[in-house]
Amino acid sequence: DDSTREKAAESLGKIGTGNEIAIAAFVQLLQSTTVNYSTRWQAAESLVKIDPGNEIAIAALAQLLQSITVDDSTRDKAAESLGEILQDNKQRFAAVKALRGYLPLDLDHDYYNLVWKCVQNMPYPDFYKAWH
Repeated sequence: DDSTREKAAESLGKIGTGNEIAIAAFVQLLQSTTVNYSTRWQAAESLVKIDPGNEIAIAALAQLLQSITVDDSTRDKAAESLGEILQDNKQRFAAVKALRGYLPLDLDHDYYNLVWKCVQNMPYPDFYKAWH
C-alpha cells in the first residue's frame, strides 16, 4: 500500500547513499502513476540525499516536470529537488534546456525558482545558449 511504499522510500533514502539500485527504485516510484503524492515526494527527497549530481536522477526529475499527468504538488517537489541535486554548469545547462518549453504561466511555481537558481549559478552565455 501507499503508506508502506512511503516508509520504504524514506528508509532506503537513509541507507542507499550512492546505491544505483536504490536510485533506480526511486526513479521507478517517480515515474509510477499508481503511487500517491507523498510517496513521489519522498522519492524525490531521497534522490537528493543519496546521490546529488546523479545524471539518472536529474533526468527523472526533469521528465517529471515535463509530464502533463502529474499534479502541481508533485511538480513543485520535483523542481525543488532538481534545484538541490544539480551540481555543476553542465547539469544546470541541461536542466534549463530541458525545461525551457515547459514553464507554466503561474509565476508561483517552483519552476521559476529552479530556473532562477540556475541563472544565478551559470555564466550568462551558457544560460543564453540553453534558453535559446
